[in-house]
Amino acid sequence: MTDDDARERWTQSARDDFRASRDALLLAILQESDAILAASSMSEDVLERSTDVVHGAAVRYSESHYELTGEYGIVSVWDAEIDEFDDDQNDDLPLEVISIVMRSDYRIESVEAVLAAGRSSWLKDYPHASDDELASHVGHIGGSLYAVAHHDGWEKLERVDGIRALGGIVKVVSPTDYEPGWLDGVDWNVPASGLDVLGEILYSQPDRWGA
Repeated sequence: MTDDDARERWTQSARDDFRASRDALLLAILQESDAILAASSMSEDVLERSTDVVHGAAVRYSESHYELTGEYGIVSVWDAEIDEFDDDQNDDLPLEVISIVMRSDYRIESVEAVLAAGRSSWLKDYPHASDDELASHVGHIGGSLYAVAHHDGWEKLERVDGIRALGGIVKVVSPTDYEPGWLDGVDWNVPASGLDVLGEILYSQPDRWGA
């Protein structure tokens, strides 16, 4: 996070919202747990409604956590939006295969920081790697980002020093004429090869984080 980002966050308003969402989440957890502990049994519908209240409070907590700190809290908003998506219209589709197509854009603000993060991640998995091996695997941006993602997941990239998330999109697609051997036809030298999936879009989620 840059100094400008930090100044835009950590405001009194964001602190107040975060405090309120914290209190609401704690209250929701206490109310649900007290109700469960006091009951001899509960129906599935009652439990589901109770859990939804806690989940909604957790989502609001995470959103206010992000607005204050620039990092999500205990619940990913992406996961929450997937859960809230009404997919009743697709219940009758005979889905055997789905394709999840993702694109995320980042600005490299410090090559040195990214290379250092890649080196650190690689050494966690290969602590005895030689300098030549490190240069080969994480001596460049692509390898360094892969090393971070391989160790912690691609979503970790936005938390790496020296890189700033700009935006991204995820699409869930029911592909037409799915070919199990499609990977064999991917041209690894063409950026878009293998990422263009023809079919019905079941869900899409854009995210815009920076400029």
